[in-house]
Amino acid sequence: MAGIFLTTLCCIAAFVGAFVLRFDFGRIPEAQLPSLGMGLPLMVVVRMITLWGFKVHRGLYRYTSLHDVLLLFKAVSVGSLVFIPLWLATGGHHVFMPRSIYILDWMLCLSLLVGVRASVRLWRIHFQTARPAGAAAERALVVGAGNLGETILRIVDRRFFGQDMEVVGFVDQNPVKHGGRIHGVPVLGDTKDVREFIKEHGIDVVLFAISEPREGLFEEIVASCDGLHVRFNTVSLLKDASTGEVRVERMRGLKIEDLLGRKPVEVDVRPVREGLAGQTVLVSGAGGSIGSELCRQISSFAPQRIVLLDAAESPLFEIDRELRERYPDLDIYPVIGDIKHPEVVERVFAETRPGFVYHAAAYKHVPLMQTHPDEAVLNNVRGTRHLAEAARRHACKRFVMISTDKAVRPTNVMGATKRMCELLIQSMNRPAVKSADPGTVFAAVRFGNVLGSNGSVIPIFQKQIDAGGPISVTHPEMTRYFMTIPEAVSLVLQCGIIAEPRDIFVLDMGTPVKIMDLARNMIRLSGLREGVDISINITGLRPGEKMYEELVAYGEELKPTFVPKINVLKQAENPLANEVLSTAVRHLEALAVGRHTEKVKELLYRLIGFDAELNQRLLTGFSEKCVHRLIDRWPEAVEIPPVECKTAPKGRVLAVVGRLELGAALRQVLAGVGYEVDSLDSVAEALKLLSSDRAYSAVLCDVIMPRSTAWELHERIRAMTLDLPVIAMSEYDCKTIGELLEVEICMPILRKPFSPREFEAALDSYSDPSVNVVPEPGGVQQLD
Repeated sequence: MAGIFLTTLCCIAAFVGAFVLRFDFGRIPEAQLPSLGMGLPLMVVVRMITLWGFKVHRGLYRYTSLHDVLLLFKAVSVGSLVFIPLWLATGGHHVFMPRSIYILDWMLCLSLLVGVRASVRLWRIHFQTARPAGAAAERALVVGAGNLGETILRIVDRRFFGQDMEVVGFVDQNPVKHGGRIHGVPVLGDTKDVREFIKEHGIDVVLFAISEPREGLFEEIVASCDGLHVRFNTVSLLKDASTGEVRVERMRGLKIEDLLGRKPVEVDVRPVREGLAGQTVLVSGAGGSIGSELCRQISSFAPQRIVLLDAAESPLFEIDRELRERYPDLDIYPVIGDIKHPEVVERVFAETRPGFVYHAAAYKHVPLMQTHPDEAVLNNVRGTRHLAEAARRHACKRFVMISTDKAVRPTNVMGATKRMCELLIQSMNRPAVKSADPGTVFAAVRFGNVLGSNGSVIPIFQKQIDAGGPISVTHPEMTRYFMTIPEAVSLVLQCGIIAEPRDIFVLDMGTPVKIMDLARNMIRLSGLREGVDISINITGLRPGEKMYEELVAYGEELKPTFVPKINVLKQAENPLANEVLSTAVRHLEALAVGRHTEKVKELLYRLIGFDAELNQRLLTGFSEKCVHRLIDRWPEAVEIPPVECKTAPKGRVLAVVGRLELGAALRQVLAGVGYEVDSLDSVAEALKLLSSDRAYSAVLCDVIMPRSTAWELHERIRAMTLDLPVIAMSEYDCKTIGELLEVEICMPILRKPFSPREFEAALDSYSDPSVNVVPEPGGVQQLD
């Protein structure tokens, strides 16, 4: 009511004020008093009706914004345009009103209505949100002077998040914005100077306000603030999976996934919505990290029914309760059941008749599965077989299995079981099957670690930090791929729609992250200092653990799809027919039921075609002890010419090695025959160097390097039209490498530790294609 009263008062004051202004604040002529008396009630009625029609009365004065001002402009303008013909039709033909009154009234009415609202808002900002005497607000620096930064400033000023902060300034990478102001707050400078601004202005908290930062930006800023004892906050942007709408939800502390800088994937959700709408969808492992997110996103696409299958009671209860609260009209069917039991699986499929199956149930912890291979086979392999066979029997449209990067050249039981599942899924599409095939499309999606999943490294690190440390890292050079759970699941749903029979999809995981860097960043985000407040312990690789993971193996080729960040694997046919593979899998399961753990491992690795022990050694390299022995003993184990016999420099050799320490050993060995050695541990850096500096005589490289191989480097150098000898190095002989990797050796391979003379012989053999291996010399001491 107070608002209606103030609005009426403003309309009256504007009309009367128009007459006062028209006659220069003097006495209004008596001839004009009739037009004032007759026009005032008509104007007030017209104004109130038009303002009501534009719903101006619904806007709260204390939250007046530019939107409200534009609405008032429209309402007042329409009111004036309506008043003029009404006045001329009623009293204007015998009572004269100056035309300037119309314009003055419009201006005064708009000014008064906007002014009243602005005054209320200013009063609220400056008085209601005033801090008590002596109260100190946290001083904040906002990273990002764009739309999100301006939004955060307004939110912080109004204390909508219940936090008392004062924004001191902005920083931004765009030099055009430097020196400018946003609502009176200065843009201090560039993001690279954050540390100096924190010291200069006494900053307590850094607010990140960039929705799509470049890769590594947040990490650089956090690292630059090391030891300053500042907090790092940002805002959660809530995105609706079905509509793509984004809004600011709440302020929160910066998380480790924010530092990875992965750009949000933008995919067209319409095919997923059209594919899942009205369907019955079954999700196995519905209570897990991936399974529960699958349930959330699938539910947003209006399926007819969603079936939640899990053996764990509590997680299943939680996701069931969450979905019922968010989607009260959705038919949700929770089932407690173990996929190892075929009768349970058959009952679920017979009762629900799902059209889509997303299989996320699996044992995933590497050390546990390494000591319990029988359980790994029964749950991962047998459970997958039960679900896949039931899906085919009941004419499901699509069956999508969640795989892992650990299935690539697996060195552990868990990875081997997932590779076995991939082969099993592919074989289900074979036309060799004699039973009636209703056309179920079977596919798998392979990706790396997801951030924040149950039992993953990040929650473990956080618990160790909360307990005061130390943080346990298995190896300082270990790397892993990471992706957020919502991003991975959104791509999995896309794969389910575009899948063709036998497809194995591989998600683009971006750049691998060092686990040591991850631990250090989490220490910084907690406001602690490494080595002062908390320490990092190196514990050594666990059984079956790799130094780095891969997404494709030798013989596999990736082809991009039309969906961003989704590739499909093009590979050779599985040599085992479905009947043969099914028989072998059942024999494997029988061994697991009988708890013959060693025989389970042996048959499992034989079926997937890898020697686990050799694969483990090849991928992880020597143990730390053995590496240091190699570095220390290499120069002593081979014959190196004495210093006085060394010849003039013969040339430069570029060594691309997995460990730079080995580069130092090479430098000492090859100096004996007059070669200078530069060493790098990155193939990309090596190619960049070779493109600009062509003064090298040869390239030495490890057979296996992170994310590359010697033959791949050889081909890329050839593509650069460089006539440069490329010689590989390995701890294994040529025959072992050829059998293990199933490749034809087409380049010289030196077995470490080699002598300077052997290197020269390999260099000479490069021009003779018939010589592809330098024999291991007699008398050279070999390492265990």
